[in-house]
Amino acid sequence: MVVSIVIDLTRSRVLMRTAKKHNSQALEADALHFSTDVWSSAVVIVGLAIVFIGQKIVTGLANLGQLVISCRCDCGTRCFCNCCLRQYQIG
Repeated sequence: MVVSIVIDLTRSRVLMRTAKKHNSQALEADALHFSTDVWSSAVVIVGLAIVFIGQKIVTGLANLGQLVISCRCDCGTRCFCNCCLRQYQIG
């Protein structure tokens, strides 16, 4: 899992640098995709660490972390989309 994070983080940085150099939206989208993979993997590692320690709230924290990661929309600023919040029946 840690190896995957390192690879995806490196790949994301290289893609973002290349996207800016060539002004490519496709490469920028790929870079953002890999960066969300890094955050998702980090949430899984934190969740597993909490389970290992014995906390009972790991499911809620992991779900909240995934919600925050998956519900970012790109509308100039990062924000929670109403459609995502409705999908997860929040609010």
